[in-house]
Amino acid sequence: MELGGLHGSNRGEFLIGGRSQINDSLSIFGENRYDVFSSRRTLTSAYGLEYQATSFMTYDAALEFGQVAGTPVDDLDRFALSLGLRYQSEDLTGRARLEFRKDDAAPGSNYNDFDAIYFSSSARYQIDEERRLLFSLDAAKSKSDGSSVLDGSIADLEIGYAYRPIWNERLNVLARYRYLRDMFGQEIDGVAGAGARQESHVFSLEGSYDLNRSWTLGGKIGGRFTESSSAGGQPFGDNDAILAIVNARYHLVHE
Repeated sequence: MELGGLHGSNRGEFLIGGRSQINDSLSIFGENRYDVFSSRRTLTSAYGLEYQATSFMTYDAALEFGQVAGTPVDDLDRFALSLGLRYQSEDLTGRARLEFRKDDAAPGSNYNDFDAIYFSSSARYQIDEERRLLFSLDAAKSKSDGSSVLDGSIADLEIGYAYRPIWNERLNVLARYRYLRDMFGQEIDGVAGAGARQESHVFSLEGSYDLNRSWTLGGKIGGRFTESSSAGGQPFGDNDAILAIVNARYHLVHE
């Protein structure tokens, strides 16, 4: 293979690493990632550990650092730190991760210094054989000293409740609430920040009932209560909506 023909496009990267089990509870890992073939060469190293505190709870931590190099005015140093946990029992499973990332651009670079914090979590709780609770939360906040990366924050929270009675497995009910706060503004046709910022509360209730092996009746009602802004600097205004659906489904059963 002629390496000289691989420059200028992303055709893969080299990844070298390993993991070592120190004892029954602790393991460590490390890896080096080298992307030499794309237009922006990247060399980063990551080191971390995973600790199983109990049969239910596991913690992990990782540190990443390195350099992203492009043209002489595109270099930046990258640093990231992440902490996570996982919990799993008979009734409850969940995970959470917090990450801090910092990019320091070279003097005169086309890019800018960039700091960000990310958080992600989810959980599922089985109340009993008939009922379950679902939860998720994702959030991010970033800050830059220039316009190459957007400043802003976003939070997305969802809570769900599922019900399927044992006495009648034909019935399924799902209730859901979602809160979304997007202060970044979406991108439209590649123009950053040109889309709507919003703060929304969304409620929904849906259910289905199997009449027999072939026919299922279902319905859903939902409401969205939103304040949105068409672009940065524009005032927020109400943008509410109500949705109601009734449907019937026919299942083709083979063999």
